[in-house]
Amino acid sequence: MSARAAQQASDPLDGRWILVVDDEPAVRVAMARLLSTYGAVCCAAESHERALRLLESEPRLEVAILDFTMPDGNGSDLVPQLRAVRPELVMVGTSGADRREEFRRSGVDRFLPKPWSVEELIEQLGH
Repeated sequence: MSARAAQQASDPLDGRWILVVDDEPAVRVAMARLLSTYGAVCCAAESHERALRLLESEPRLEVAILDFTMPDGNGSDLVPQLRAVRPELVMVGTSGADRREEFRRSGVDRFLPKPWSVEELIEQLGH
């Protein structure tokens, strides 16, 4: 295996800019730290408003992970607003309940049920 192939295997998210949207501080921090260990650069938002501001101000963001249950609306409510700012943004919805259909109808690309494993998260983001 070449040095670059070994690096890619150890950092499958190398250089990917990811927006984590979750109202739980511990979840935001843990997910951002976890993803950074796999090479990602993370921005975290505790609200829909903050997520929109981050997306507008950081052109390198290419993926958003959206929690469904948020104090300022559900995650699928945020999708059209994010698409208006960045149509090509890849969105992964996540929830403890099966919200796959609600996310799909709103335009989310992928769904990841909670609790998820690190491998499942990396697989969803590595596409």
